[in-house]
Amino acid sequence: MKTLNKDEVRKLAPELQKVVGTVEVQRVRTRRRLVERARGYNGMSVITGLWMGAAMGLAIYSVVNPRVLLFAIVAVTALVGFHAVGLNRRLVALMRLVEHDINKDSTREQEGDDDAA
Repeated sequence: MKTLNKDEVRKLAPELQKVVGTVEVQRVRTRRRLVERARGYNGMSVITGLWMGAAMGLAIYSVVNPRVLLFAIVAVTALVGFHAVGLNRRLVALMRLVEHDINKDSTREQEGDDDAA
């Protein structure tokens, strides 16, 4: 797919310019969302800290009352699952950004090859 430069876009009909602009805005918004998702997730929030504190409190209390150990294990398992989902989302966003950059670079190389021919 060839990337249009500013002069080529100006030569297009107004309706096509509008479509090209809409597609470009959508691409930029998608990339921005991916970058925001790749930068981090809400894994270290107040709610997560409270949940971790409750799990630790249950684990400590399980010394006195062994039946509570099951609840501590469930709480820790939920925390691990929450962090795994957040990290997986970050990795997916990073992979999509890398794929986007690779596709953009390969498109530029192909355009450079066309100019040389």
